[in-house]
Amino acid sequence: MGIYKLPKDQWTKDGRKYKYYWNEKDKSGKWKKKFSQAYKTKLDAMNAEREFLNNKIEFGGDMDMTFGMMHRINKRIAENADIRRIPLHSFRHSCASLLINTGQPPTTVYKYLGHASTKETLDTYAHMFPNNLGDVKNTIDNLNLGI
Repeated sequence: MGIYKLPKDQWTKDGRKYKYYWNEKDKSGKWKKKFSQAYKTKLDAMNAEREFLNNKIEFGGDMDMTFGMMHRINKRIAENADIRRIPLHSFRHSCASLLINTGQPPTTVYKYLGHASTKETLDTYAHMFPNNLGDVKNTIDNLNLGI
């Protein structure tokens, strides 16, 4: 995460000159930008960062946490286990993969993940749903159409 001032030639037309961004390192160790938003003042950018980190994420019951808390826990677990940190969003993909591999229909997966529609789920995870073309061929071959 960070806040930086853009070079003057990159300021937006409405005078926004500070960027707040969330980033992480790729496999080669280089920083890659994941999210960014331009703000007029550094204070606006700092407030956006604070708001993002302090938003509550509901897990049900008494387990509500902020994104910052989850990030720190994730980092501590990775350091203690001496493994690379898995980005939090990857856990969301793992959840979707587990739901699909256990046979949950796309309608259930999209609702659980909070997608706007099944189209969003299928566009992202279609490759994970089983390909039953062999079953379709067998079903059609076994139809007794009297032809």
